[in-house]
Amino acid sequence: MNQKNVESRLARTFGLGFLGFGLALTCPPAIPDASAQSGQAVSVEDYKALQDRVVRLEALLEKVSNQLEQKQAADSQERQQRLEAEKEIGALRTEMTKVKTLSRDNFEQVSALRTSAPVDGGSKYAPARGGCVTFQGAFLGGNVGWAYNDTNWVDRDAWVDNFSTDWSLGTVSSAEDGISGGLQAGYNRQRDCTLFGLVADVSFADLDQSELYDSSGGTGTALTINHDVNAWGTLRTRAGVVVDNLLLYATGGLAWADIDHSWTITDPNNPTQSFSSNGVRWGGVGGVGTQLAINDRVSLSSELLYLKFAEESVSGTTVSNGQPVSFDSQDSMWVSRLGVNFKLGPLGSGQ
Repeated sequence: MNQKNVESRLARTFGLGFLGFGLALTCPPAIPDASAQSGQAVSVEDYKALQDRVVRLEALLEKVSNQLEQKQAADSQERQQRLEAEKEIGALRTEMTKVKTLSRDNFEQVSALRTSAPVDGGSKYAPARGGCVTFQGAFLGGNVGWAYNDTNWVDRDAWVDNFSTDWSLGTVSSAEDGISGGLQAGYNRQRDCTLFGLVADVSFADLDQSELYDSSGGTGTALTINHDVNAWGTLRTRAGVVVDNLLLYATGGLAWADIDHSWTITDPNNPTQSFSSNGVRWGGVGGVGTQLAINDRVSLSSELLYLKFAEESVSGTTVSNGQPVSFDSQDSMWVSRLGVNFKLGPLGSGQ
């Protein structure tokens, strides 16, 4: 039995019950009189009373019918609202399924783009999480630039004043600059758009300084001071942020340099005397730099570094009279350079 038949039977049952209740109220059982039992005709008053009861019964029946219709209309409206709500829920579930499918497809496409390595390495770079390029991994490259070496030499015991000319030099400063070139290698670790890395480099140049001091009185005495920087290098950490395809970083660490110093005096009245030092000098380095990704493999870099080395002291005795002498030298460098770097290993690693 379907719902509609059940509702119809309930309506009829309810209506009949209500109708019976109304009849009981409006039509009490008649008391038989003698005229009716004797076969006499119904009076006019009784007939009118019967008509009034019929009218009240019809009104009551109409009221019950209206109430039933209102209840059925309310039930129908409720069913319609329930059907519409179920339809909206179904539409929302369908839309949610589409969104989940689209999100999964987009994630798979981005993952495939990050992990795909072109054969020739010439494709456009693949962005990492956070909307920036990834520099993660090992790299190797070369650089060319400009280097400036500044040297301060101090004659602690006034050695140069023991000859025919008194220069009273005290501290002598000299500088030399030139073209440099070198190699660099390192490894970067990147999390989203923040990078930490380690880099080592070695550079070469011919920064040869020579200062000649002649006697002003024609005594023939001459002082020659030579400084020569042949090579230098650094071992540094660096930290920075990646904006789109540009890395901005600060760097610092250890520095070394192969530096030669010599001081020579020639004098007509004394033997030629010379002191020198050579070897590796250690110090520190700090600076800033940028690195621009051209594609997944190649990037261009620029750096500005300041290197300062530990002060060196040289001691000895003069040839003529055995006088103890000592010299101090302090070296520092500025290096500005451009480089090109090549990422090593699979491009998808670490992304």
